[in-house]
Amino acid sequence: MYWLLGSVLTIRWVVRSRDVPGRRLGALAAGIGTLTALALLARAPLHDVVGTGALLDLVGAGAIAIGAMRILGGFRDDDREEAPRHRGNSTLVGVLDIGLGIALILTSDQTSTWVRYVAAAWGLVGGTLLLVDALRLRSNGSRRRASARRRGDDLGVGGRA
Repeated sequence: MYWLLGSVLTIRWVVRSRDVPGRRLGALAAGIGTLTALALLARAPLHDVVGTGALLDLVGAGAIAIGAMRILGGFRDDDREEAPRHRGNSTLVGVLDIGLGIALILTSDQTSTWVRYVAAAWGLVGGTLLLVDALRLRSNGSRRRASARRRGDDLGVGGRA
């Protein structure tokens, strides 16, 4: 569900960010995330066709691709001022995505203990950093809207004048 929800949110960002330079990279990430999510959701019927090892390789490749795009800045909105510390969060989540992808590709068994530890670390650290970033973005948006109201600007739905 993580990849599916992430894909939907990325598609939403791509549609709303028509002039943002990383838009195409974001669209590619959304496509990869959607394919990864569909592979995971359909793993039972796919198991007879492709097997567990191939499915783990597919999900691992998707995680590596998403991680590389995070590191390259495919999920950054250049319109928004971003502190270097928060860019580091995105890079760290990208590294965790790549680590999970490598772990999934290197294993041939879905019950491998070390892959479970890597996935747990990825979920805890990555999820926490993404949640903190989302709360920060929400707070910044609220401050921008309040400031615009004080100035008398009309920000509209997308948050831009």
